Parts: sequence; structure tokens; C-alpha cells
Amino acid sequence: FIEVSGEGRYRFRTAMVRDVAYDGLSFRRREELPRRAAKAIEHTTDGSPEDAADQLAMHYHLGNDHETTWHYALIAAERAAKAFANSEAATQYERALAAGRRLPDVDGQALSAAWTKLGDVREQAGRFDDALDAYRHASRLVDDPIEKAELLLKRASARERAAEYPMALREATLAAGTVSELDQSRAGRIVARAAAFQATVRLRQGRLSQAFQRAAFAVEAASDVDEKEALAQASSVMAWTKVMDDDPSAHALSERALGLYEDIGDLVGQNNMTNNHGVLAYYDNR
Repeated sequence: FIEVSGEGRYRFRTAMVRDVAYDGLSFRRREELPRRAAKAIEHTTDGSPEDAADQLAMHYHLGNDHETTWHYALIAAERAAKAFANSEAATQYERALAAGRRLPDVDGQALSAAWTKLGDVREQAGRFDDALDAYRHASRLVDDPIEKAELLLKRASARERAAEYPMALREATLAAGTVSELDQSRAGRIVARAAAFQATVRLRQGRLSQAFQRAAFAVEAASDVDEKEALAQASSVMAWTKVMDDDPSAHALSERALGLYEDIGDLVGQNNMTNNHGVLAYYDNR
């Protein structure tokens, strides 16, 4: 049942045997062994236990050490998200939240941030319903209208990616309405981003005239508050409507959008616009 796996290391030959052995332990033993495993791993990291954050988060989670799980799971989740390992990142955020909700020192703001990041990686993994659930949990923990509007826009994005266009438009409209009475640049950026998003949805629906009009409004609103994300998205919508109309101005708009996406480091936007350049070159016989 057991085999040697390096100096001082042993492992079960099959996961089934391991699971049966584990399930036969008492609850106290089930908590003790993962904690001992975690301590052993920490001793092998040469003073850098964060390098093994993913393993430590798992063992401390199984050992019901909530404070240490919260610490290591957040580190592991951030690293996985940066590597686009979205399913792994989601698992780690879920562990962190399971622990954080049991810690009196973890406030609502920290929990909201973790729920929001969980929603982000779930959306990127294509788990749109689960992403919406995470964003709803985050919304319940914030009072600031700007933060609420930000979460509404994230919910709108998940709806759009799931092709729920009417609901996506509704969420974006609610986001803009949430900040309508605020007089500050952050509110202006929300309005611009909501308009650019609505333009994108109209484009998805094939309503080119409405998409262009909404995008033009978003460009104006974004320019007033230097909101490059909305400016890039609106410019890309305008470019694509011009492509569909066989309008030569599509080239300049597309170049502008690509430059903006490069400025803000948006890889998805850069991908889309570079692809559009290929389409334009095809139509130009290049």
C-alpha cells in the first residue's frame, strides 16, 4: 500500500487507499495529521513557507487551523490567478473564505475583496452562475456606492459572457444609477464604463446603430475623466461597427483601441483588437 518517494518520504500507491485510510481516522486524528504535515512542509522551505502556500493552505484547511489557512490560501490564490490557473485560484479563495468567516479579526472589507476575486476567477473559468453568486456575497458586505456599482458591472460582465443580454444591460444600468447622484471622478468613470459595456452588448445583439451611439457617448464620458478602460472598449465597438459598414475609418479606430488596451495591460482587449486587424487586412486583400 505504501511506497518510498524520496529520502524520508513515503506515499500511498493509490488515491483510493489513501482516502479509505483517511476516512477511517477519528476526527481528532484527521485534524492532527494535516497540521503535522503542514509543519513538516514549513521546515523544508528554507525560511520561505509562502513558496509552498498551496500545499500549506490545503493541510491547514484540513486541520481546521482557520487563521493560518486564511493566510496561506490567499497567497496561493493570488499566485494561481496570476498564472491563469483559475480553477486552482477558485479553490484557494473558497478555502480562504471558509476560514475567514470564522475569524473575528477578518472584517467585511477583507471578506468582500476575497469574494470579489473569487467571482473574477470563476468568471474567467466560465463558471458564470458561480461568479454571480460570489459577487452577490461581496455586495452584501459593502456600503460604498462606488464599490456596489463596481460589483454590478462585474455581474453585468458575467451575464454578457453567458449571453444573458437583457439582464446584462439591466445590471449595467443599475451600476450607472447607483452613482448618479455622486459628483466625483470615480462616479464618472463608472458611468463611462457602464455605457461602453452597454455598447458592447448592443453590438453582440447586432444592433449596430445603437451600439455606435452608446459607444460615442462612452467615449465622451470617458475622455472627461480619463477612463482608459471604457475609452478602449468604446473605441473597439465603434471600430467594429465601421468594419460592418465597410467604412475606412475602422482602421484608425481599431489602432486607437489597440493602443489603449496596451496602455492598460488588457491582454484580452489586445487579443480582440489584433484579431480585428487581421480581419481588416483580409478585407483589404493584405
